[in-house]
Amino acid sequence: MSIINKIWKTEEKKLPCTNCIVFGNDNVIILDFVTYYESNTKKRSAEVSPLCDTTISSILKYNPCENWAWVDIWNELIADDKQKFVCGDGSYGNEGFVVCEDLEGNLIWGIFFDQTNPIAELKIIDNKLIGITEHRESQIEINLKDITDIKFIIYDRD
Repeated sequence: MSIINKIWKTEEKKLPCTNCIVFGNDNVIILDFVTYYESNTKKRSAEVSPLCDTTISSILKYNPCENWAWVDIWNELIADDKQKFVCGDGSYGNEGFVVCEDLEGNLIWGIFFDQTNPIAELKIIDNKLIGITEHRESQIEINLKDITDIKFIIYDRD
């Protein structure tokens, strides 16, 4: 069993508390998550993109599991007879996550976001996994054919 699945399958589910995609084989893609504020229009936007590759072992070398974020599952979506998606919040409340598991609870891949707020609702539309945040102020869109293709959309409330 991989390191991440040993950690994930405990009662205290944890993920590295950095913007990243973790895979069940212990590979990790660190994500660059940048938010912008346009003062003239008073609108916010964000960009999410892959930054670099690493491994769970490398992260653990400098950031032990004790420092990782505990995550609470708020919701789940069974996609088919092989996998389901779960979502929720991290230890500090301002984070969100989405994990794809097999039906035995093994992590296939998971994405942790340190500034999205909790992800409370999931749906799939046109091969995109949509995660709506807790206060319905934004959403994550993950392309299920290429999970590094992630969009963070901040709703215009005006």
